[in-house]
Amino acid sequence: MSTNNVYNGNNQRIGYTKNMGSTVYAHNSNGRNIGYYSKSANATFDNNGKRFGIGNLTDALVFSNSKKTR
Repeated sequence: MSTNNVYNGNNQRIGYTKNMGSTVYAHNSNGRNIGYYSKSANATFDNNGKRFGIGNLTDALVFSNSKKTR
């Protein structure tokens, strides 16, 4: 298990990702789960289960979520 912080261009932490082996979870700056990447499906999903894209896009999901909450 490893955690990687995600920062914006102003060096502010906007969220983090947590690698749990077969799944990588994306969290906002408050720790709320906003989606995940499934290695077996090779796809990233948002917290509603809708596919966000192909591949590990958890950092992009954090960026996208931070822009929505402004």
